[in-house]
Amino acid sequence: MNTELVEEVSGNGRHEVLVSRTLVDALSEERLVHPNAKISLRWPQEVKRLMEFGLIVVSYSEFEVRSDRHRSGGRHKEVFEKQMLEALDEGAVVCFVHHNEAVPGAFQDYSGIGYRDEEAARECLSSQAGFRWLLRSKIQIGRRDTIILQSDVKRGEFNSFLKKWGASRNYFKTFEDGKFDDLICAPPECGKGYATGFSINFHRGLIVYLPLQINQSQADDFTDSVLSLIDSLLTYKAKRIQELPDWAKEPLFEKERLLHARRASLLAGLEKLEAEAAPYEQAKSLLVASEHSLEIAVPAFISARLGIPTERDEKFAEDFWLLDKERKKFAICEVKSVVKGFKKGAIYDVYNHREKNGLAEDFPALLFVSFNLQAGSWAKKDTSVQAGDYRIAVSNNVLIVRVEDLVRLWEGIAEGTLLVQDVIKQLTTLTGWLECAGGKLVHHG
Repeated sequence: MNTELVEEVSGNGRHEVLVSRTLVDALSEERLVHPNAKISLRWPQEVKRLMEFGLIVVSYSEFEVRSDRHRSGGRHKEVFEKQMLEALDEGAVVCFVHHNEAVPGAFQDYSGIGYRDEEAARECLSSQAGFRWLLRSKIQIGRRDTIILQSDVKRGEFNSFLKKWGASRNYFKTFEDGKFDDLICAPPECGKGYATGFSINFHRGLIVYLPLQINQSQADDFTDSVLSLIDSLLTYKAKRIQELPDWAKEPLFEKERLLHARRASLLAGLEKLEAEAAPYEQAKSLLVASEHSLEIAVPAFISARLGIPTERDEKFAEDFWLLDKERKKFAICEVKSVVKGFKKGAIYDVYNHREKNGLAEDFPALLFVSFNLQAGSWAKKDTSVQAGDYRIAVSNNVLIVRVEDLVRLWEGIAEGTLLVQDVIKQLTTLTGWLECAGGKLVHHG
């Protein structure tokens, strides 16, 4: 057993472990001896509060009651689920072991509930202790006719346990946006998104699903399997949950108090720096945005950072307008993104949209463009508009403004080297390409 790590994490204390009688049947507590754990074998309904235990091991189908062709949950199932939330909030690990569990049947990934037969899924929800948490995490459970004897082990803490007792007819699959927070073991012949063992982060605790083949005909092997499972889970918990309780985060040592005060001061300073840096991060995000996200971001940036009101166009999603103080339109704008080099067709799009809006040819028209989106550095992204391109813009009475120029316009205004009214004048009177470099405006046309 890997007792060293568990002992270190628990500070020589003994972990309180609950193992459901559903799993161990007539096995006596005297046989289950662990150096770092006090193991209680009880029915969950006999426990006053589950939060008394740091590790809780139950059957996946705990509380399931079968009658004729129907299944239902025992009276204590909902009490268990409520108390389970409280225990997880205290940092507990709840482990559901599975071997040959009933399942709702065929998967249906985009049905919301994940199964073709919604009635069967709801029956599992009402009868099985382990089903609810899968549904919440967008994870499906399936069942094979033949047992899955081997799994690819992803977490070494469970290697010995899974090698000897990790077998089940059940497997799990994610659907829609579901995910395994930590993959423990997976069927070797299946691809990504399948598991036989995994964990879900929940509040401050963990919900773990593991395969377990119980050999009740051999008492010693049965005992070893339960002890190995508990030892693996305690080691896993020690590695995964190392957060101090709130009361233990308060300083205890004199030097720690000084460091704590200094840390608080540094964090306050860091928060101030992060607040000051946030606009620059937002500006940089504009440089890597594309398509619809860029079409939304550019007018929002101009309104928020340059202080120029904007209005999205109803006809063309990539268009928007610059507005004066009376909210009258004084410039038509278009946003384009290109993976590689600049495309002349974007200039003609602005021209055409101005025409379709019934505007005069000398009505200010701006093309905000982001190109070279495949570039691997700022230097490669920040390339000039070629003379042939900005001359076409001149002949069509269009002004090109790269997103690089737009964010530098904002920088100049923020630093006080540029005035908003001067920027507006340039945007509405020039054609060709307006470059912003070194805090200065450079006109090409």
